[in-house]
Amino acid sequence: MYTIGVVAFTEQVLKVVTELELALNLANHPVHIEQMRGKPQSTQLVDFYYEENAILLWLCRCYGDEERCRDALECFVNARVDIIITMTPKPFEQALNLFSDSEIPILFTHVERSQFNELISSNAQPKCVITGVYDSWADMVEERLVLLTEVVPPPKTVHTFFYPHSSCAKNELEMVRTACVTLGLELIPHTIHTAEEVKEVLASLQTRPDDAIFRLSESMLDSLTGLIGAIAHEHYIPYMGKSSDELERCGSLFALEPEGIGKHVCLLVDSILTGADPANIPPVEPKTRTLSINLQAAQDLGLIVSPAVIKRAQVIIPAKERKSLGSRLRTILLPASLIISIIALAASYWGVLPLFGLTLFSTAALAISLNIYLNRNIIRPLNTLSLAAEKIGAGELNTPIIEVKVEDEVSALARALRRMKSNLSNSYIELEALTHNLEIRVDELTEANRALRQAQHDLEIAGRRIIEAEDNSRFTLTTFIHDEILGPLDELSARSLELNDSHIQQLSRDLESRLRRLRFDLSVPILQDLGVELRRLIQETLPMIYPDAHLVKMELDLEALDQVPVIEPASVFLLYRFVHGAVSNVYRHSKADKIKVIADCTHDKLSLCVMDNGQGFNMNDLDLFIRNGHYFFHDIQIRSRQLKGEFKVEAHQKAGTVMKVTVPIKLGAKGTAREVNRYLGNKSPQLR
Repeated sequence: MYTIGVVAFTEQVLKVVTELELALNLANHPVHIEQMRGKPQSTQLVDFYYEENAILLWLCRCYGDEERCRDALECFVNARVDIIITMTPKPFEQALNLFSDSEIPILFTHVERSQFNELISSNAQPKCVITGVYDSWADMVEERLVLLTEVVPPPKTVHTFFYPHSSCAKNELEMVRTACVTLGLELIPHTIHTAEEVKEVLASLQTRPDDAIFRLSESMLDSLTGLIGAIAHEHYIPYMGKSSDELERCGSLFALEPEGIGKHVCLLVDSILTGADPANIPPVEPKTRTLSINLQAAQDLGLIVSPAVIKRAQVIIPAKERKSLGSRLRTILLPASLIISIIALAASYWGVLPLFGLTLFSTAALAISLNIYLNRNIIRPLNTLSLAAEKIGAGELNTPIIEVKVEDEVSALARALRRMKSNLSNSYIELEALTHNLEIRVDELTEANRALRQAQHDLEIAGRRIIEAEDNSRFTLTTFIHDEILGPLDELSARSLELNDSHIQQLSRDLESRLRRLRFDLSVPILQDLGVELRRLIQETLPMIYPDAHLVKMELDLEALDQVPVIEPASVFLLYRFVHGAVSNVYRHSKADKIKVIADCTHDKLSLCVMDNGQGFNMNDLDLFIRNGHYFFHDIQIRSRQLKGEFKVEAHQKAGTVMKVTVPIKLGAKGTAREVNRYLGNKSPQLR
C-alpha cells in the first residue's frame, strides 16, 4: 500500500481531491481517504489496507490555518509517506522551507508558473524532488474578460480587488489592465489588505449601470464571494466569479476554470509509483477549460448572453419565467378597468355622459394610486428585505433590517428576519464554543482510536511471530525426527532381523509407527491441488492413522473447490491445516459416528465447514483448551484474521460441533503449487 499526504489549504480545492480519487480508482489504484481530525499528530500510519496497489490519501483540511498546514507537513515527513501533495501556494512554500533536502517527492497544484519560479529561486535550489500541475488562472484573464463583453448591453467599467504585497496578484492585475486596454474597458482596482477591508470597500462601493465586478484569484476573497455576489446583485451589475460553484451560490454570471487538474495529478502519481524518476517529470499545465453560464442571473440583470457563448458552454443554469407582484396586480386591474370602461360606454350611449367621464377618471385614479401604493409599501420593501436576507445568507450578520411603518405582512416579514439574524448571531457564538469543545473531544477520540489500532497492529504482529515460531519449531522437530530418530530406528530394526528377536522387531515397528504419526501431525504435504489433497487426506491418510475411522460415516461435498482455478498460497495452507486439525479432533475426542465436510464458493469468498454429531463441548472451555496446550482453535483464528477471513465455532454439549473457515479469493491466476511451496519456505517434508 502507498501513502500520499494531501494538504488542502482551502475548502475550494477539495473538488480536486474528489477528482483525484475517482481518477486513481479508474487507474486500478483502490483509494482510501483518511482525514486528519483536530491537531495533526506525528504518528506512524498503520497498514490496514491489503489490496494490491492500494493508495491511502491522508488528507489534512487546513481551513486557511498556516500553523495547521505546517504541522500536517511535519507529520507526513515523520510518517515517511510516499508522496506529498500541496494544494495552493502557501503549503507549497512551507514544504519548500521545511523539507528542502527531503527525499519525498512534492507535488503541487494551484500554483502559477510565476509563483513557482519565485518560490524556487527564493529557496536557493532546493534538493527535494518537485513536480506538479501549474495553475492557469493568469492565462485565462483575457478570456474571462472577453466573456463580459459578450452580453448586451456590455459593461464599460470593471471593478476588481487585489492584494498589493503579492507579486502574483500584481502580475495578474497587470494582465487585467492590459486586457482591459485591448477590450476598451475601464479598470478600477481596489487595494485591500484584510478581509475586513474588503467588506468596507464593498459597503462604500459606488457603481454605474454599465459597471461589473471581476474577481482575481486572490485566496483572501474565497470566504467573501457570497458577499461580493450579494453587493453586485444589490447594485444591479454582473459579477464574474472564479469557479462554477459561485454561479448559483453567489449569482456569478460566468465561470471559466481549468479542467482535469485531478486527472493530471493522477497521471503524475501513477508515474511515480510505477517507478518513474520524479526528477525527470516536468510540471504540466491543463489546456482544456470548462465554461459555465448562469442565465438566471443574466435575466435578473436584464442582460442578453450571446448565443455563440451559450453554445460553447459545458454547464448552463437555465432562466425561469419570472413575474413581479406589481405586474400580476396590473394584469388583474387592466381587465377590471376594461369592464368599467365598457359599462361607462354603455352609460354614455344611453345619454349619461357625466357618468362616463367620472368613471374613466375614477378608474385612472385607482390604477395610479394602487401602483404607487404597491411600489412604496410592498414591492420596494420586499426587494430591500430580499437583498438583506441574501447578505445575511452570505455571512454578513451586521446587515440592518428596514423598519416598516405600517403593520402588515411585510412588517411581519421584517420582524421575522430580525429575529432570524439575532438567533443566527447567538447560534454562531454557541457553535464556535461547541466546535472548540468538539475539536478537543475529536482529538482525544482520534488519539485513543489510533492507539487502539496500533495496539491491534502490534497484537497481530505478535501473533504472526508466534505462528512463524511455531512453524519453525514444527519444521525443526520433523527434521530431527527424520534425521536423528528414524535413521537409527531403521538400523535397530535391521539389527533385530539379524538377531531374529521378535520382541525388539515389534517394539521397533510400534515406535516407528508412532513417530511417523507424530511427524505427519507436525508437517503438511506438498499441495498440488487443494481438492485432491483434501480428499486424499480425509479418505486415505487420516483413516490409516486413526484405526476407528472406518466406524465414522464420512460425507464430502468439495465440488466448489474444483470451480476455483487458484487460491492464495496462504489460504491453501490455512484451509488444509483447518481440515486436518478439525477432522483429527473429531476422531480423537468427539465420539461421533458422522462427519460432513462441505466447501462453498461465492464470487469473492471460499469457505470450508466441518460438522459432526458427537458429544460437543462447552464454548466457555475454549480458553481452557488453549491453556492445556490445544492450540488448534487459536492457530486457525489468528491465521484467518491475518488473511481477512473468518473462523466460526458453534458447539453444544451432546449436540455436535460446527466449525467453519472463510477466506477471500481472487480468480484468474495459475501456479498454486509453486507459490504454496515458496510460502511454506520448503518447511513441509513429504510423509515418508
